[in-house]
Amino acid sequence: MTTRRVALATCREIPELEDDDRLVIPALGDLGIDAVPAVWTDDAVDWASFDAVVLRSTWDYSDHRDAFLQHGIEVGNRLAVGVVEVGGELRHGDFPGHGLE
Repeated sequence: MTTRRVALATCREIPELEDDDRLVIPALGDLGIDAVPAVWTDDAVDWASFDAVVLRSTWDYSDHRDAFLQHGIEVGNRLAVGVVEVGGELRHGDFPGHGLE
């Protein structure tokens, strides 16, 4: 069985996630999924190495709105929750097909 990798996207201020966000890591591990925190603005992160990306603590996105939207485009269909711009507002919604069903 191939281990699936999931990035838990966070911000530089909380690189290891909030305490409650970290609770999902062992739970996913029990399902054979390797979940790791990843700072969404870190150019060293290889987003293509993940099967899915889950937005967790990306609290600084409003300060970097355009970069955040571009990041969503670059991550593409690996994003477990979609981010779209509607009338100047960022909206989140579930997008099927991220491969972790």
